[in-house]
Parts: sequence; C-alpha cells; structure tokens
Amino acid sequence: MPPSSPSDLFWTALSPLLQQLEALGWVLEGLATYYYWCVGWATGVALLLLCGLVLAESTDDRGGLTLMPDVMSRLRSWVNEHLESIATGPSEATPTEQ
Repeated sequence: MPPSSPSDLFWTALSPLLQQLEALGWVLEGLATYYYWCVGWATGVALLLLCGLVLAESTDDRGGLTLMPDVMSRLRSWVNEHLESIATGPSEATPTEQ
C-alpha cells in the first residue's frame, strides 16, 4: 500500500466535519422552508379566532348584529372578565356560581 499524500491525510481528517456541516445545511434548509408555512397557518388561525371573538361579542342576546361603536373597549372588558376568572382560580367560587 503506497503512503498517503499530505492532502489525502488532510481531507481524511476533515471529511467527518464536512459531512456534519452538509447535514446541518440540509436541516437548516428544511427549517427555513417550513417556518413560513407554520407562521402563515398560525397567523391565519389567530385571525379567524379574533374575527370569531369580535363577531360573538357584536351579537346581542336576540342573535342579531348590533352596531359596535367601540370594539376595543368591548374586547378589553371581555379579556378583563376572563382574566379575573382565571386569577380567582378554581378554589374560589364567584357569587354567580354559588
């Protein structure tokens, strides 16, 4: 068997590192491809949920649409009501639950 040249020894030592870098490149390429797809779906679902919330809050008890002059105040009051119920926790009963 002939002795290896210095360049063969150099590339033999570096080939595992180059293979790992190539594999990392494939992983990063896959993540970059599907990242935008996931962000797009998450944005779409969030917009649908927000539209559903606004629509649910804009209907009156009779089921008809009402005019909402101040959507943000209704949204804030809805969030505050739900945050208060979460903050009280399940151990404390509200007066309406008793």
